[in-house]
Amino acid sequence: MNKEETMKIGNKILHITTEIFIAVMIIVFPLLVDSTGFFRILELKWYSHLTIVSTYIFSILSILIYFFLVKKVNLLKGKKFTKTKFFMIAFLGINAISTFISPYFKTHDLLIGSGRGEGLINILLYTVSFLFVSTFLKFEKRQINYFAISALVFSTICVTQYFGFNPFNMYQDGIGTHNVSFMGTIGNVDFISAYYTIVLTVSLVTYLFISESKWQGFLNLTAVTMGIFIFQIIDVQSGLVAFMAVVALLAPYILLSGERFSKTLVALAGVVVGFFVDLVINLKYVYATKELVFDFQFNELAIGMIICIALLLILAWILKKKDYYLLHQRRRIIIIYGLMILAVIGALVVLYMKDFNIGILHEMYDILHGNFKDEYGTYRVFLWKRAIKLVEEAPVIGTGSDTFAIRFMSKYTQDVAALGKLTINDTAANVYLTILVNTGVVGLIAYVCIVSSVLLKMLKTALVGKLEDKIVHGNTYYYLMAIATFAYAVQDFFNLWVVIVTPIYFVTMAMTENIKNKENI
Repeated sequence: MNKEETMKIGNKILHITTEIFIAVMIIVFPLLVDSTGFFRILELKWYSHLTIVSTYIFSILSILIYFFLVKKVNLLKGKKFTKTKFFMIAFLGINAISTFISPYFKTHDLLIGSGRGEGLINILLYTVSFLFVSTFLKFEKRQINYFAISALVFSTICVTQYFGFNPFNMYQDGIGTHNVSFMGTIGNVDFISAYYTIVLTVSLVTYLFISESKWQGFLNLTAVTMGIFIFQIIDVQSGLVAFMAVVALLAPYILLSGERFSKTLVALAGVVVGFFVDLVINLKYVYATKELVFDFQFNELAIGMIICIALLLILAWILKKKDYYLLHQRRRIIIIYGLMILAVIGALVVLYMKDFNIGILHEMYDILHGNFKDEYGTYRVFLWKRAIKLVEEAPVIGTGSDTFAIRFMSKYTQDVAALGKLTINDTAANVYLTILVNTGVVGLIAYVCIVSSVLLKMLKTALVGKLEDKIVHGNTYYYLMAIATFAYAVQDFFNLWVVIVTPIYFVTMAMTENIKNKENI
């Protein structure tokens, strides 16, 4: 066997190992639980992630070493070292330097972390898994289906919990499906929302732009409709903002294509069905008796929903028959983006001029007038205002991975207690601001460069009206994965990194980077 054949065998082994890893992380990892249910889910996921990623890293290194020493073949030969990989290594290096020179290094375990376990060990595992997946994966079209399968299985578990069942014994000691903000095998609804921004975005865009067979279309449509049913129940605003950003980005490519517009209306009808089911069943948790009550109702709103579903499906059928295609002139795409921008500006002007005194609209009115009250954004403004002051104390390189809790609570314990019950605030509820506190301006720049370099090709071509050329003639799958990465990056402005979901994000980014550097898959 010559070196070329040996190289092919080695690369195939690396690819198979990597595909097994991404399948486990996307499908299996979100489902991992133990007998403690939600009470120790973070610890369980942390150790599971450590075990899975360490096994993967050890396997890849063993393969590389074996072929280098025994077969005299360097499997790294010809592998691209991209800018994104450079920024990722830089981000790891900055985290390491910041951690080891931190004033808290000797007093706190910064390797594991002082807050959510997002210390240097996790940063290392995220980084190395990204580098290995982006380098050794051979992308196959079937890998896209992993996201829909993951969403479908997870949402099925959530639906059974919604109806009062308790698979995997997740609810214990008096907590139930509808009296806590936990669900599925992920737990906290904010983390479920973050997970959905990845898997549902992949499923939706696959359904609209790619589905090459009826079964794939059905799989992705079912994943989307079930996922959105659960998403509207958990009602998390950060995820909603992310999905709105995705819809805005894709709007011209949907509206100007009869087939895609038709599919979108079918998906929208499925979403309305979810709202209809929730409305009619009308599940209520009675705290006095600790029971889940089915309070069935069928009112005018339910009838309106049925009519809406019917109209959406009829319009979808008409558009499918007509099947127009108006994307040849990029001017139309630019016009739609322009109209959306004008609509946003118009909405902001209206919100600036009139106080509607309704929830988030009132908050927007106040914020536009420079009034940043602590309670706005479900107390995110409280965190952000004080986190910015922490940045000023160590602006360049921060004080180490996952040190936010140490600094914030030591300085603002009284402020937190004044809000009511004393809680531990271990992140800024904004990934970018948390990174800025932990690793300073240098760390944030490195991370933003990672995300930007992964997404730049997608955003550049979309915003200048050239995305359609790439979707039809070029690397469709890169744009699919990039849009999912984009969705997660948007919700990160209002959320936090946690090992329950973040590893899936790094795998998604790695797949995006891997596909970006291949030709016409």
